Amino acid sequence: MRLHDAALCAGARVLPVFRVVPWLVPWVMNHIADVCLGRQNGRLHGSATCLAQLRAALRPFDIILSRSEFRVSDRLIPSFFTHAAIYLGPSLAAMAHRSRPGSAPLPAGAAVLEAARTGVRLTSLEAASDVDLLAVVREARLTDHAVEAMLGRIGQALGKKYDFWFDDADDDRLFCSKLVARVFTHLPLAAPSELGRLMLPDDIARLAMPPDPILSALLVIDGRVADPRPTLEQYAPLLG
Repeated sequence: MRLHDAALCAGARVLPVFRVVPWLVPWVMNHIADVCLGRQNGRLHGSATCLAQLRAALRPFDIILSRSEFRVSDRLIPSFFTHAAIYLGPSLAAMAHRSRPGSAPLPAGAAVLEAARTGVRLTSLEAASDVDLLAVVREARLTDHAVEAMLGRIGQALGKKYDFWFDDADDDRLFCSKLVARVFTHLPLAAPSELGRLMLPDDIARLAMPPDPILSALLVIDGRVADPRPTLEQYAPLLG
């Protein structure tokens, strides 16, 4: 039994308890998941070189996959990549924010869309790069029609609550890879019911892997190793 399968089996046994006390899962996640293990930030935190590389490479609708290893929550995710987010850039982020009247003020430097435990939100590239490893993948053939539809779905997703239950049937709550699948509806990201497990950030990474990649792997920055030019394919054996 693989790690993610074991995690799901364990979750299935515990889940009825959390269903009876529905506030328990968010409470546990919000109070325990961000406990740091030895350090407070990712190895790429505050790296001017990393930010310069990202700003030179990123275009709107690029998908940012990341791995963090310094929080309790990072050890609970049965995926090599522990998070997925969508780069919008400052202009589209501001446009998405304006589409949600009455929402919280736009964060300084907002350029990235993500589903975090506070809900679906806009955040800065600096915050998104406070991780140990980053990979950027891109769908190279987005049409104007697809972009327009994706912008509409982003506006609908922004502000939704975090899906602590990881329930694909719940359209009112999203987790990180579920957000990507809801925005990129044309990508073959299978629902958990079809996979027999959770849809993970690793499933997005696989779309940029040989032999028939659908996404282009543009950039990998790994703060854990000295290799100046790692490739996404190098991490294929580590995917969940």
